This record gives sequence, C-alpha cells and structure tokens, in this order.
Amino acid sequence: GPANRPDDLRTLAAELGAAERPGDAVLYMPERFWLFVSVYGEPYGKLAPFSPGAERVWLVSRRILGTEWRDDPRLAALKRGFTKAGPTRTSGAVRVTLYTRRLPSKHERPSAAARARPS
Repeated sequence: GPANRPDDLRTLAAELGAAERPGDAVLYMPERFWLFVSVYGEPYGKLAPFSPGAERVWLVSRRILGTEWRDDPRLAALKRGFTKAGPTRTSGAVRVTLYTRRLPSKHERPSAAARARPS
C-alpha cells in the first residue's frame, strides 16, 4: 500500500538526517533492517553501531514485541540504559525512535555500571 512507498522511506531518512548528531548510534532490529534502509544511505551511514556507552541511539525496527525487550540482549541493554526521547517516526513496517542515555541526577547514588566496576 501507499505506506510502503520508497518516498516514505526517503522522508524517514531525511527526518533522521535533520535530527541526528555526530556520535549518534543505531540499533537495527532485526539486524537485516540495515540492508533495507541503507539504500537511503547518507543519514544511516553516519550512525555508529550501537554500544551501551552511546549518548543517543536511534532504534530502526519493525514493531517490537514485549518478550523481545527481555530476550534480545541488545534491546535489554537499550531499555536498561536509555529512555525514549520523542515520537516514533513510522514508514510502513519501519519505525525510527530516538533513545537517550538515562542520566543519574547529581544527588543519586552511583550508576549500576559504576557499582559493577571492581574497586
């Protein structure tokens, strides 16, 4: 249908290009999605592979089921360390959502990551 038109994916890529910042990372879910969206090139090519140390992560995915958040280690890391920062942009089956690192406030205890480091 019209929701799957290539120009919609181009629009999604253009929106991503306008919103992304240097150092932003990307997580593809499923991983093969990068083949699908990388046709629209430029904005996706500027994103670093997902790592839990990133400040901002773009999740490029289909609709994710509840159990996947628990069962996929990358999604579990995203949910643990990041919080959704704005609306999900959708084109057909493809969704693009920005997540930003959860920042502990200055008055909070050290983060779990800091506590996990051997002293």
